[in-house]
Amino acid sequence: MHRGFLGPRLVSLAPRCVACRFTSSDANGAKTPADGAPDVSAAKPDWSGKGESYSIPTAEILDAVKRRDFGAVQSHAVGIAQHKWKEEHNIPAACITLTVLTWFFASRSRRRAVRACRLTEARVEEEAEQTLELVNTLVRKWRNDVQRAEQQLQLILDKNGELTKDIDRMTSGLRQCYVDSRASKA
Repeated sequence: MHRGFLGPRLVSLAPRCVACRFTSSDANGAKTPADGAPDVSAAKPDWSGKGESYSIPTAEILDAVKRRDFGAVQSHAVGIAQHKWKEEHNIPAACITLTVLTWFFASRSRRRAVRACRLTEARVEEEAEQTLELVNTLVRKWRNDVQRAEQQLQLILDKNGELTKDIDRMTSGLRQCYVDSRASKA
């Protein structure tokens, strides 16, 4: 049986099952098919490529890789290695190997990028907190400086008011002296 490069509509790579109907068993426990001839292929599988052929369970392996179940991947690899390797398995095996390696490197790159992003986010958040702390400190200092300046301005205004009152009193005192000196000359 000739399969093209993953055939039309992706030829099923799942293991094929040969269905035999068994109707009776003999005394030794060997099962015979419905036509009465002993079933030799059931007793000993033929991996030479003439009978039932072993195919790589690609879908199961890819599902195991996606689930990160490397025990299942290893068991499939052992199953493949224990059977006779056939030339027709080279392309699917290369595809699986390439897919697994691509997935591994892509996921590693993605994890590295996620880690770098999280590190950058943490660094930016820390810098933002430090900047916010600095701004809050500067605002508090500015408020204290403004309050102190307002107090000094109020003190200056109060002293200015007292000086103005003193000057007004002196001016009125001088006017009275000036008026009195005119009255005494006349």
